[in-house]
Amino acid sequence: MYSINKYPYTKIEFTAKELNKTQQTATKYLEELTQRELLRKIKKGKTNYYINIELFNILVNVSGCLKPI
Repeated sequence: MYSINKYPYTKIEFTAKELNKTQQTATKYLEELTQRELLRKIKKGKTNYYINIELFNILVNVSGCLKPI
């Protein structure tokens, strides 16, 4: 999945479109990566965001303006 290595977060819709899969299948993939602690799921309203923890922390260290997760 290209988007989770290029961007610090993704959503089910992004992953489904990128992989040409259903949202149900994309959800299964993202949940599996979350269980393996490669992503962290954050729910805002009705939307689940899946954060690439390592990439996010690299960007935080470079910018110095946010706290690592």
